[in-house]
Amino acid sequence: MDQASSTLGPTNDIIFKLLFGSEKRKRVLISLLTSILKPSRPIVDVTIKNPIGELTDLNDKTIVMDVLVKLDDESLVDVEMQARRTHAFNNRVMYYSSRTFGQQLVRGGQYDTLKPVAIIVIADYVEPKVPRLLSTYTMREEHTGERFDSVLAVHMVQLPRIYGPLAPDEKADASLQRWAKFLGTKSESERAKVAKEDEVIAEARAVLDELLANEEVRRLAYERETQAVCYAIEVGGAHAAGKAEGMAVGKEEGRAEGEAKGKAVTLLRQITKRFGPLAEETTARIFAASIEQLERGADAILDAQSLDDVLDAAFAR
Repeated sequence: MDQASSTLGPTNDIIFKLLFGSEKRKRVLISLLTSILKPSRPIVDVTIKNPIGELTDLNDKTIVMDVLVKLDDESLVDVEMQARRTHAFNNRVMYYSSRTFGQQLVRGGQYDTLKPVAIIVIADYVEPKVPRLLSTYTMREEHTGERFDSVLAVHMVQLPRIYGPLAPDEKADASLQRWAKFLGTKSESERAKVAKEDEVIAEARAVLDELLANEEVRRLAYERETQAVCYAIEVGGAHAAGKAEGMAVGKEEGRAEGEAKGKAVTLLRQITKRFGPLAEETTARIFAASIEQLERGADAILDAQSLDDVLDAAFAR
């Protein structure tokens, strides 16, 4: 495996979808679900409601990267890899959990036919106020703690927490620890060590290695990373501009800004395809560039031999 591919892993949502969203790898998915959900009886089988088919499916920009699963008791589980915290993320989780729950009911159907829905968020970041590797959220009475229902739950795994102090119940949970290390580590040697301890994780590691050896998978995964960074920067910039300028931005300025952002996204995609993923500061620099600078960069990429050639041309004085 080359150095570039080693920067990718299961926290990339395309890699995650390919690893866990295939009917061919149900055993791997069941093991992961069991380590998080702690079901009262074993999960015997699952049905993936939105499986990944051919690799070409990933070129469809509308494809959803979560993995929606029906368990053998007909309850639904939606599993999502989240590489970074995004704006209004908690609201989005509540929206999707409620929507998934409500969509089960057809017109004229009975409420008692609704099955439980669980959302699993596997986060490659830390929520400072939640000092646990695995947290579970349900609807409860505020004073007594009595559970209102058992039909909606959100489970959050904070992968970086595996390297800090664990709660007593988490220390005894070897399966959860192994999966957290496999998913969250940036070290191939640590991932290999965990695979030796669990045959299902060893199977997952073999599939991961196969995915990372595929040039098309790496290209799509790198593009996805770049798009995520671009979106985060763009949203952050929009919030800052909104606070500072409010509604004072005129139509002409808005058109110019939109044109610049479009050119920036196009240039970023071209650069990523040729030279691989960019550092966040480089991405931010391109988003801050003028239209003239972006056009110089676009012209230069046709003959550029390196990323520096493109940047030198774009930002030449």
